[in-house]
Amino acid sequence: MDLYYVLREEYRLYEKGITSKKIINLNSNVKIIPEEGSSIEAIKGCKEILTLDDKEFDSVCVSVGTGGTISGIIESSNLNQFVLGFLSLKHHNMKEEIFKNTDRINWTLIDNYTFNGYAKVNQELINFINYFYKKYKIPLDPVYNAKMVFGIFNMIKKNKWK
Repeated sequence: MDLYYVLREEYRLYEKGITSKKIINLNSNVKIIPEEGSSIEAIKGCKEILTLDDKEFDSVCVSVGTGGTISGIIESSNLNQFVLGFLSLKHHNMKEEIFKNTDRINWTLIDNYTFNGYAKVNQELINFINYFYKKYKIPLDPVYNAKMVFGIFNMIKKNKWK
């Protein structure tokens, strides 16, 4: 794959922009990635995330932004696995978006740990990120996986984990 960088203003013009036209002329097989990242190709690629070793787990957790990653994971999960999607922002139509990509029902969305929106944090989340790194030496990003891991730990603490 060749990845081409374009300025945000140029990207918003898609195929109409000067730089985009030059890139398309270089390679007729070019795929323009949607700004939010989800596409049929992305979902197909996300089906490859779970490996054979992952099939032994009864639960799979994933951070959710636009729904592409969770859609691929749901599609590749075993029917006896349950997929929990932790929303990184409130998205009232996310279930409908995911059902456009799968007819499976072995999943749920959890929206209790968005910390007021996409890329939003508070001191509680920052403290958790620091605690988690200090204890496990695993860095968490505040946009996606910190919210998910915080949610998992919180659900376990409150005996809400099945």
